[in-house]
Amino acid sequence: MTIKEITGIIDGTVICCEEKLSTPVEYAFASDLMSDVLTVEKENLLLITGLANLQVIRTSEMSDIFCVIFAR
Repeated sequence: MTIKEITGIIDGTVICCEEKLSTPVEYAFASDLMSDVLTVEKENLLLITGLANLQVIRTSEMSDIFCVIFAR
């Protein structure tokens, strides 16, 4: 499934990196604990979180997560 398909299903809004909408996603991980996110060792991972702060972006960068869904 691609990021564009996921965006359509959840009626989401893309905030940045629209050139990556055709990137395939193999796994999704939902967590509000960024320490748990750091333990996941998968590629092509999408993060779903209710947190909306800079720590989410930093954790995503460290974990090579290329897509974050901010839920709620």
